Amino acid sequence: MNGLYGYVMQTAILPYGQPYFRELEDKKHEFGFIDFYCEFYVKKNKFPCMQIKNNIMYAGLENVYLKESNGITHLHMTTLDYEIFKSHYDIENDYGYGYVTFQARDDMLRDVIQKNIDEKTYWSNREHYDPYRRTKAKDNTNMLYGSFGLNPLSDVVKPFINDNGIISMKHEIELRDYRYIPIASAITSRARAITIGAIDANYDNWIYSDTDSMYLTKPAKGIKCDDTISGCWKCEGAEDNRTYRHGKFLRQKCYILADENYSPYHSVDKYGNVEYKIKCAGMPDKVKESVSWDNMQIGTTFHKLQHCLVKGGVCLVDMPYTLGNIKRGLNQ
Repeated sequence: MNGLYGYVMQTAILPYGQPYFRELEDKKHEFGFIDFYCEFYVKKNKFPCMQIKNNIMYAGLENVYLKESNGITHLHMTTLDYEIFKSHYDIENDYGYGYVTFQARDDMLRDVIQKNIDEKTYWSNREHYDPYRRTKAKDNTNMLYGSFGLNPLSDVVKPFINDNGIISMKHEIELRDYRYIPIASAITSRARAITIGAIDANYDNWIYSDTDSMYLTKPAKGIKCDDTISGCWKCEGAEDNRTYRHGKFLRQKCYILADENYSPYHSVDKYGNVEYKIKCAGMPDKVKESVSWDNMQIGTTFHKLQHCLVKGGVCLVDMPYTLGNIKRGLNQ
């Protein structure tokens, strides 16, 4: 969805104040967290949407969407995530529920987010296009969201010259001020609910989703699609109906879209920039020029220029770049 987090911060019910304990029940204008134990199994005709992190029972599976639990598992989630969890999984042997809620309202960040959206729209217009101010307006929204989820333990990096005369980095942990984590949790869970709801509406034709994009084999159903309007989904593809002929999705944020001849899609945007329908974290556009349908696969090695610290400064070195799985498991 275009401007997903900005849209959520404008429209979602966000918590404030101190939490208080309640019985397990839904409250219309409240936000909370649920803590409990259970076993779970994905329902028929539903896709898995549960990831569990920082739990030794799921070591190596942190990035896998689980079809079932590994025995009775301790879970902690927002009230909105809990509703999604119940709709996608059968829950068994559940017990030990604890429930806290916050007061909440839906207008705390509305004005500041609208200001950022208006500025981004203005500076995106061809007549007064300014990439710096456009990016600044976009980042103001993203940084506002991120600031609420700021980790109070900061990794401070300080450069120094080592014994070989090369710049090295010294890492130190520093305690810093933080804001209000429940707001970040509420925004994240609402954004996740929007994404999962859009997938549910297009389950038979859905292939993959990014934060703002849907990849479908047929035209979208039950969701609003527009490349520019905040709150609408961008349906990726090069066909008239925004679908595509061929796609290869290797892992999160690593895929290629191609035409009927298996040639990678590319286009020129309104600002004259070449846009490739190839996505891979860390892959420069120059490398994408050498990517084909056949060589876009796990294990393929490309080459890219990468800056390296050397005695006296920095130089660019031709370095191998190999497509690999994510470090801690790939959802099969």
